Formats: sequence, structure tokens, C-alpha cells
Amino acid sequence: MIYYLFFAVAFFLPIKFSSNAYLADLLPLILFGRRMWRQNIGWYIVVSSIFVTRALSQSFFFEYVSPDLLKDTIFSLTYLGSCFAFTSLFRDGRRLNQFATASWKMSWFLIAAVVFSLLFRTGMASFYQGGDRLTWEPFGVGGPDVSSVFAFLALLYLYSRNSEFPTAATKDKVKDVILILPFVILCGMGGTRIDLFALLIGVILHFRPSKYMLFATVFILFLLPVQSIVQSFYGGLSRTDVLSARPVIWTTFFSATVSTTSTFWFGYGPGGKMLQMFGMPDAYFRLAHDLFLQVWFQYGVIAMLLAIAFFAFVGIRLFLARELNPIVLAVFTLVILTELFDGTFSYKGCLWAFAASYGIIFVTIAEYRKQRRRLQLERNLRKVSNAARN
Repeated sequence: MIYYLFFAVAFFLPIKFSSNAYLADLLPLILFGRRMWRQNIGWYIVVSSIFVTRALSQSFFFEYVSPDLLKDTIFSLTYLGSCFAFTSLFRDGRRLNQFATASWKMSWFLIAAVVFSLLFRTGMASFYQGGDRLTWEPFGVGGPDVSSVFAFLALLYLYSRNSEFPTAATKDKVKDVILILPFVILCGMGGTRIDLFALLIGVILHFRPSKYMLFATVFILFLLPVQSIVQSFYGGLSRTDVLSARPVIWTTFFSATVSTTSTFWFGYGPGGKMLQMFGMPDAYFRLAHDLFLQVWFQYGVIAMLLAIAFFAFVGIRLFLARELNPIVLAVFTLVILTELFDGTFSYKGCLWAFAASYGIIFVTIAEYRKQRRRLQLERNLRKVSNAARN
């Protein structure tokens, strides 16, 4: 019942604590945090200490303190706690299946509510930015938020189906794909290409293609965003372009970061409004729209390299663990592309979807490590048994 309560609040109640802090961002800690505190308290204390120390030291390194310092620090720790909470919850495969089942059932109520709101103009669902992006009030600003949530819900369904029926017939897999079509449509109405790309990867992986077929398909698909990036850089940098002015934002953040030796190595510290102090008052420039550049800007080049190493490690591990559930690669694609082109911190109101994605990723890696230890133990026992016979 607790999972249905979670989705009821996250899907239908746009409750805000401040201008950009939603109840849905706190729900994982409120409802599932008990296991997190019991199983991950050590790691959480260590990482929290790093965050708080960096925030406190900001005033010693620089002449100013960001007006968002406290809020962004608390928000980051809340998001980190949500990732721990979902990881702890999903360690039990039954709870993960129950969570997926609840999300699937509640998702259809969400789709019905969105359609109803658009037809009768209740105000919960609407279009913005020239009428080309769907927004749903409980998910925050809308557009990318809508796309990411519906992409996650569809991938979660495919993930659970692959967990329960790993050897399902092709016709059953086709039925699964047909069932997620409404999610694909609403994801597209949000107007974010990276989420559609992750969904497409998920559909391909759902049919468990051969390794060579998978490589060829992913390579061809990756040509599409690469082409978009090239067009954006060389075809003009207005907000109407493919990347929505991201090259301008990236260049601005990069120039500010490398402007001095201290900021190159140690960054400017936490807080999101520091770009406004460089003569960029537009709220669009509040975040770097790229996790790695944001980390470099706030915490320095060493922290950025550690973030890159972390995601490289996770990606390699998930590729090795793909036989456990191939959809986890699509979930990782959704996360990494969002981090590269937006940064999940941009998604106030639906951060729970990314925290749950990280939970699925970490649980899969943990299961893969268990499997490797089990296989290694079996090999060792065989060696001992063969040695005893000889």
C-alpha cells in the first residue's frame, strides 16, 4: 500500500515547500528512508561531511557566498539520501517488483488524468514554449520533466517484465512494447529527445539482441544526437536550436571555471546562482546543464575527474552485468544522457525517478558482484574436489 501512496503523491499532488522544492523530492526519505539509515548511514555521513565542509569553506576561499548555498546543500543531501533509500529498498527483489507493479497500475491513472486535463483544460496539464512541450504541474516546470518520468515508467515496466520472464516469447515482448506506446507518446510530447533515445534503446534490449546487432544499432542511433550537437555548434546558438542554447551555457560556465587557478582546482563552491554574479542574470544559466561541468564549476577539476571515473566504472559494470537484466543499460542511458545534457538537479519535482533509476543501477551491480563471487566459489570448490580425487 505504501507504494501506491508514494505514486499518488508524486503523480497528483503538486505540493511545494518553496519556489522549487516539492514534496515528491522528500517522499523517498520519508517513506523508504528507514532502511537507508540502517544500511548506508556510514556512507551517507562521509559524503554529507564532504558536502557540508565544502559549503562552510566557501566563505574562506572567496569573497562572497552564494545566496543558494544552504538550499542547494540541503537539496543535494536530500537527493543523495533518496538514491540510498531506493538502493536499500530494491535490494529485496520482491519490493522492487511490488514498486514496479504499483507504478504500472498508477501510471494508467496518470495518463488518464493528463488526457482529461488537456481535454477539459483543468490547468494541471498544459503546453508551454510556443505550445510544443507538455507540462504536468506535479512534475515541476514540465517538458523535460514529463519526458523523463514517462521514459522511466516505461523502462521500469520493461525491467520488471525482463526480471519475471527473462525467456518470454517474442510475441509476448511485442505485446509489452505495444503496452508502453502511450508512455512513448507522452514522453515525445514532453519534447526531450534524449528520453526517447533511452526508450528506444530499452525496446531494442527488451528483445535481447545479439552483441554485434546491439553494437551496430546503438552506434547508428548515437549518430543522431552527434549530428544535432554539430548542427547546434556550427548552425547558430540561439535558444531555438537543437540544444536550446546549451553551447552558450557550457562556454560560459567553462570560461568562469578556468578564469583563475583556484577556481580551476577547487571550484566556486556549492550554490546555483553564482553565474548571476558574472553578469548572467537569466535564470536559464543557473545550472550548467551538464553534471560534470557543474561539478567542476562548484568543486574543482579533481571532483569532476572522480565523477567521470565513477560513471565509467558504473557503465562498464552494467555492460558486464547485462545478462541479469539488459534493460538496466537503457536505464543507465537515460541517467547518463540526462546528466550530460541537463544534470538531474534541474528536475525538481521528479527527482524521485532518477533516484529510483540509480537504485536499480546499484542493485544490479551488487547482484552481479554476488554472482561473480558465487561462480568463483564454485570454481574453487571444483578445483579442491579435483585435487582430492587426484
